[in-house]
Amino acid sequence: MPPVDAPASRPDATVAGLVVARYRREFLVEDAHGQRHRCLAGRRDLRPLVGDRIRFSLPGHAGDTGRIEHLEPRENCLERIDSRGRAEPLAANLTQLVVVIATQPPPDPLLVDRYLCAARLLDLSACVVSNKADLTGRGRPPIIPEEPVNRIEVAAGTGPGAGELLAEYRALGYEVIECSALDGAGLEALARRLAGEVSSLVGQSGVGKSSLVNRLVPAAAQAVGEVSARSGEGRHTTTTALAHRLAGGGMVIDFPGVRGYSPPLPPPARVQQGFCEIERAAPDCRFANCLHQDEPDCAVKRAVAEGAISARRYASYLDLVRLAAKFDRPDARRRG
Repeated sequence: MPPVDAPASRPDATVAGLVVARYRREFLVEDAHGQRHRCLAGRRDLRPLVGDRIRFSLPGHAGDTGRIEHLEPRENCLERIDSRGRAEPLAANLTQLVVVIATQPPPDPLLVDRYLCAARLLDLSACVVSNKADLTGRGRPPIIPEEPVNRIEVAAGTGPGAGELLAEYRALGYEVIECSALDGAGLEALARRLAGEVSSLVGQSGVGKSSLVNRLVPAAAQAVGEVSARSGEGRHTTTTALAHRLAGGGMVIDFPGVRGYSPPLPPPARVQQGFCEIERAAPDCRFANCLHQDEPDCAVKRAVAEGAISARRYASYLDLVRLAAKFDRPDARRRG
C-alpha cells in the first residue's frame, strides 16, 4: 500500500491516516509516521473499512480517541453477500487476493473458486497458497471427511485433495505457492509475492493464515493481542481484519477464517467473467448471451465434455450463476 501522505496544512486541522483495524465501534488508524491511534467515526454515515485512506483529528491527550472526519475515495471494496443477497463490505483499496488452503482441514474447492471469482470481478491479482506443506510426505495419511466438503463435490462427483486442486489452479495460470508456517519452507516465495502489494489473506478457518502472517511480520502477534484485548475476544483468534506492514514494502490484511463466502454477483450473463477458462471459451458459443447451461452449440459445455475445462470448476460456475439469478429477480431486489 502506498505510504500515508504526510500531514498537510489544512484549515480543518485533520491529518491523513490509514485504517488498519476495527474492533466494535473503534478503529485503529496509522498516521504518516507509523504511529497508531484509537479513533471513532466522527459521523454516523462514516463507515470506514480496513484499508481506507482517511482524514482524522488527532486525540488531544494521551489515552484519548481521535475522530475520523473524512473518507478518501476508494479504488475498490472487497465484499461478501448475506443470505438475502445484501452486500457486506470487508476491506478497501486492495491490489491482491491470496487464497490460503491446507492439507488439513481438507480444502473447500467451492470457497477457493468463489474468492478467485471475486478477485477477477474486482480486477485484483490473485494467487493460491498451500500452507502446512510440512504435513505432506512424512507418512501422515490425509484425513478423509465423512461427508463431502461441499455441494460442488456432490455435483461433480469428486472431492479433490490439495494436490489435485493446486495442479488445477496452476493449469489455469494462477501462481501456486506451497509453504509451511511451521518450518518456514516456501516463505521467501510468499514474501516476494506480497512485496509492494496490498494483499488480503482469505480462506477457511484453521488453514494457518495468522500463522503465516506471524512468520512474515514478527510484530503481528503483539498487534493481534492488543486488538483482541480491546475487543474482549481471545488473544489467539483472529476476529477482525487487521493490516500489517511488510518489511519488503506493501501490506497484508489478515481476515478471520470463514465457512462460506460469496462475492456480490453481477447479472448471470456476466458471472463467466470470474472464471478465466469459461470466459476464454465463451466467444465460440452459438449465442452471444449464452449462460452455458442448456443452450445448444455451447462451446463451454463442449470444452467440459472434452476435458478442456474442469467439470468441477464448471459446476462451481453454474452454482454462482444460479445464485446470481436468485438475487437478480425483481422481488429479491425489493426485499434487499
